[in-house]
This record gives sequence, structure tokens and C-alpha cells, in this order.
Amino acid sequence: MGRAAIKIDSRGQFAGHETFPLRLLWLKKAFDAIGGGADSRTFQEQDAIARFGVGRNMAVSMRYWALASGFFAEVDRMIAPTGLGRAILSDDGLDPYLEQSSTIWFAHWHIASTPAMTTTAYYAFNLLNAIEFDPAMLLDQLMTLVESSGWRATRGTLKRDIEVFLRSYVRRADTLSEDAAEPLLAEVALIREARLGGWY
Repeated sequence: MGRAAIKIDSRGQFAGHETFPLRLLWLKKAFDAIGGGADSRTFQEQDAIARFGVGRNMAVSMRYWALASGFFAEVDRMIAPTGLGRAILSDDGLDPYLEQSSTIWFAHWHIASTPAMTTTAYYAFNLLNAIEFDPAMLLDQLMTLVESSGWRATRGTLKRDIEVFLRSYVRRADTLSEDAAEPLLAEVALIREARLGGWY
């Protein structure tokens, strides 16, 4: 069976990140704030700004990435660290500040292998059959997937999701790697912008 014939059994998801990539310290902030578990609406409440130290939309994005990374899980409207999330992110954990590349690779692996949560990343790393690609090519292929699967997503939604995907994995030239705003997944250096720009 060729790559093009592979079907994604779940419904695709192309939103939830509020257009923010996963930031370097977000998983630790989420753990410190709700390490004992909390109602999943905690990230949307008025006090989310004070609790997480980010704006309300960023707090919603933090929840999305906490779940997408596999460090947290949601059961019965409660979100809590997974066993591995707790082992890594607790203050005396294996890598609470995500300084080890293996921890970041785990987050990438979970994101790239979970089509129900991060469809664009799953598609790009598992089904896209190209050494180089441009966003328009990825958009066309995702639109074909959406239409053939009977999902509902507009080109605009897919375009924004692709932009977040690329900003998540491509290191910005104007920041230092220790910058807290730096995308966590850029550390794995799996995607880089071609010299001429526009191709990855």
C-alpha cells in the first residue's frame, strides 16, 4: 500500500493552538500550575492570565500543546500530567526544564504520531512524500485529504495550521536558542527554510 493510500482513521484537527507554536517553557508552566490535575476549563478561566503567566489565548494554546505533546491527558473533563509527564516535569523530575534533546524528541514523536490532535504534523512527517515542500503544496495536499475524508476545514484554517506547524519547527534567525519564546520543537531541527525562502 502506497503512502497516498494510507487513511487517517480519526477526524482531523487543524485548530486549537490559537495560532501559537509550543513555546519552550509552556509544559513546565502547565505542570507547575495544574500538576495535581484540574478542570480542563482552567485554561479558559479569567484567572488563567495570572495562573499561567500568559495571555488568555496563550493559556488555551498551552492546554492544546500540553495534550498534543503527550505530557498531559484529559479524562472526564479533567486534565492532569501523564505518568511520564510527571516523571519528567516535576521539580525533582528527569528533565523539568526540557534541556535534554531526548525529552524534546519525545514531544515531537507524540505530536507527529497523533493525527487526531495534530493532523498537519502527522501528515507532514508521515505521509508527505517530498524532500522539499512549500506551504502551498502542503496546503493543496491537506485540502485533498480533508475533502476525501469528508472532514470540515476551510483553506484559511489549513493555511493557519500550516503556518503554526512551520513556526513550531523552524528556528527563527533573530532569536537565541535560550529565548523563552523560542518554539520548543525547533530544537529537533527537522525542518529548515531553504536559502531562497518559501521552501522547506
